[in-house]
Amino acid sequence: MQRRIFFLLFLIAGVLLSQSVQAQEKGLLADAGKGQDLLVPTSPPTYSFGPPPPNSGAIFVVYAHDGGILTGPGDLTLNVTGDNFRGLYALGTGSKIEILGQYVINMTSMDVISRGVQADTGGTVILK
Repeated sequence: MQRRIFFLLFLIAGVLLSQSVQAQEKGLLADAGKGQDLLVPTSPPTYSFGPPPPNSGAIFVVYAHDGGILTGPGDLTLNVTGDNFRGLYALGTGSKIEILGQYVINMTSMDVISRGVQADTGGTVILK
């Protein structure tokens, strides 16, 4: 009986922890998930982010996930300071970020995991 209770508590804790981690994964400037087709804001033309709080995990600035689509219709400059950033990040099959204007991503980072542009697990980033 005690084993079952321990197992159930462990399972519930794991589910709650995974949901809290997923909730942190949101684009700071633009975020498109399942069924969304949105524009990336380009006014004002410059945005600055960072540094992130300690132990915050990855920070996404423009983030398309779970089949979401983001379109950047104009020019934009992103100034990103800190570690573990993704400037433009498309994650998952059908997720797409399409940039039609001129984008400049200035990153000040000393880590090896920050990325200006990244497409992963079936995501697509198109720079025209």
